[in-house]
Amino acid sequence: GAINGKIPRVLDLTFNASDTLTASVITTTETAFAQNFSVPANFLIANKGLRITTILELVASAGPPTLTLRLKLGATAIVTIGPITPSTQAALGHGMEWMLQGTAAPGASVGVEGGTTMTNLGTALAGRNTTAQPAAVATNGTLALTFTVQYSAGTAGNSLTLRQWMVEELN
Repeated sequence: GAINGKIPRVLDLTFNASDTLTASVITTTETAFAQNFSVPANFLIANKGLRITTILELVASAGPPTLTLRLKLGATAIVTIGPITPSTQAALGHGMEWMLQGTAAPGASVGVEGGTTMTNLGTALAGRNTTAQPAAVATNGTLALTFTVQYSAGTAGNSLTLRQWMVEELN
């Protein structure tokens, strides 16, 4: 439906059952999922909003490592969630909705605001963004929109799969 007279437009919609980051493989290195979106230069302007919906499959062993999730524009984290201590689970689905919004005309160092809502992966404050807002980004250039995960240890039996990725322009 329309939001303030504007109809959201899907810019990217991807399904990938094998876009998996496994703790024992990536260990403690922050690693991006393969699914991403290229935000065009000068796209993020004052009050321009993006909604990113992710559907995740989490596998967590007994005594799992913590994980930190980040939504990034280029090399800059806009939203950081974690560290999260997941509860033990076998291949359970979780949905997250991320929001980004430009704060000014495009430029070399422009504030972008971000946040998320998410299901509880095991930590009560898991949905809190710990990145200072707004985050300064060069919105006058093309930016890779990526979703990353970082484990605290390379414990076997722990993985996160990005099964669905959707990017919407809200206005």
